[in-house]
This record gives sequence, C-alpha cells and structure tokens, in this order.
Amino acid sequence: MKLKHYPSHRGRTVRGSTTAGFGAVIFDLDGVVTDTASVHAAAWKALFDSVLPSLHSPEPFDPVLDYRTYIDGRSRKDGIRAFLLARGLRLTEGTSNDAGSALTVSALAERKQELFVERLKESGVKAYSDTVLLRERSGSALGRSHDHSDRRRES
Repeated sequence: MKLKHYPSHRGRTVRGSTTAGFGAVIFDLDGVVTDTASVHAAAWKALFDSVLPSLHSPEPFDPVLDYRTYIDGRSRKDGIRAFLLARGLRLTEGTSNDAGSALTVSALAERKQELFVERLKESGVKAYSDTVLLRERSGSALGRSHDHSDRRRES
C-alpha cells in the first residue's frame, strides 16, 4: 500500500472532505496491520509435516501453495478437511477432548493453534509499515482509532 496521496494535514481525507462524519477508524490486525499469514502458514507446515508421514502421505505441506489453496480463509477444521481431502485422506472428526497426539480433525486443529501461539511467543509478528503509518495518521486526524482481531473463528 502506498500512502503518497494520504493528506498530511489534520481533518481532511484523501477526497478533501472533513473527517467530522467519522468517530473512529477500525483496523483489522490479521493481515492488514500485521503479517499473521506467514506465522499461520509456518504453524500449518509444522503441523502437517509432523502428521503426513503417519498418514502415508510423504509430500510435505507447501506453506505458500497449500496454505493459499486449502487453508487461508477457512476455519482450522475446514482447512484440515480441505487439505487432507486434496491428498485423498480423511480423518475422523474427534472431539475437543482428544489428546494432542490423536489423528483427528479436532486434535489437529488444537495442535495447530498451539503451534501458532508458540511461534508468536518465539518471534512475534511483523507489522506492515504503511498500514502502521495510515493507522497513526487516521488516529491523529480523528482523535482515536481501534485495532480489531477476528480470531474467534478458529483460524
């Protein structure tokens, strides 16, 4: 995103109208302010590369192609089902009580989230500099802004 046309003076938008009609600006953290997709893709790769051999599927998970094709934009469980189905594999659904080592959709979904959180703790997440600048300028012009994450949907 290029911000060269963003106004530098307070109280005006790109089209010249004032910001008086807006009370705040909301930014989605995941994929807009921060590059969480690369962290999610790494967690998915670690998950699938650890279980695919036991499912007799030796080809590793591709963190770009497989992530974009089967995982991105779906819930964890739907992503697991879609990816495995593309490989001709199926697992039982299981329950949230399954052990982390169980080969069920539910257990893999929980394990993926654990791997994601581990990676966040280890290396954090990169913020997109242009979005951070846009957020700062918007907050300055309006007096406030808000960041939001919609990760309640089992990513």
